[in-house]
Amino acid sequence: MNYFFAYSMDDDQIGDYLDGLAELCSDPMTRGKIFVAVGMEDFSNREAVTTHVEKCLSRLRTDYVDAFFLEYVCRGDEDAANETMGWMRGAGGLVVAEGAGLSQSPHTASAIAHTRPAKGLLP
Repeated sequence: MNYFFAYSMDDDQIGDYLDGLAELCSDPMTRGKIFVAVGMEDFSNREAVTTHVEKCLSRLRTDYVDAFFLEYVCRGDEDAANETMGWMRGAGGLVVAEGAGLSQSPHTASAIAHTRPAKGLLP
């Protein structure tokens, strides 16, 4: 599997790389072989999440992001993370899948239980 993950879509940081990836993503046959994942730490603002994902879609010239990661979910943020992931699956319609990078392992089981994908898919 060809996997791409980035927080940033800034050309001054990885512009040449993004140009090459955008060229690959513009071909539907090739795009199907690339798993594109993006993420951000501040997931509490839906407008900011939407803007970030839309920027990624535009910059990479693709119609979808395979996964979006909510990074560094801390104790007390679990409800907000679960709400954001539910919104992204439903009304947001932004990504195929989502995940969370939890900063405190005891909360991992709780978050996974609330965000488990459809039956038959791996958590």
